Amino acid sequence: MVADVQMVDVVPSIASAVAAAGSCIVAILVYCHSKQAEKGRTITEVRRLAADIEAEVIRIELIASQTQMAHGNLAAFTGAGGGSRQKVYQRAVEVNLLEARGIVKGVRAEMESLSSKKAGLSNDDLEQMQVSLWEKLQLLRVTSEKLNREYASLYERILVHYQQRVGTPA
Repeated sequence: MVADVQMVDVVPSIASAVAAAGSCIVAILVYCHSKQAEKGRTITEVRRLAADIEAEVIRIELIASQTQMAHGNLAAFTGAGGGSRQKVYQRAVEVNLLEARGIVKGVRAEMESLSSKKAGLSNDDLEQMQVSLWEKLQLLRVTSEKLNREYASLYERILVHYQQRVGTPA
């Protein structure tokens, strides 16, 4: 009878030990799943930033061509077409455009490497990539704003020259 009592006491102890081990396994699986979900969210954010960079470069390309054309129009209105000042301004716009294209080329290469190395990258690597892309996007936005302001200023000056030629008040 003593053996029966001890066996009865051992069964709940074994059951609770099995339940505790099961809880530990579930906790480990939840942790691994949360890490994978976090990695997935970071990859998604990295890809979104890359797409934003692509879009910003397209905007820069558009405003750069408009700005260069505006420099040419202003030079024509002022009679300084083909002058050194016009060339300097247009070269500055080209430099901004080349920098933007260089950035997007590098981002495309990073995205290709991300696709091939996705499984081997740690969350820290992905977060560093995310920060780097964010910095590049901010740099491109500053360039875009600078070109927008330059174009708006040129447009105003062209409008003033046009109105003076046509004879309407500015």
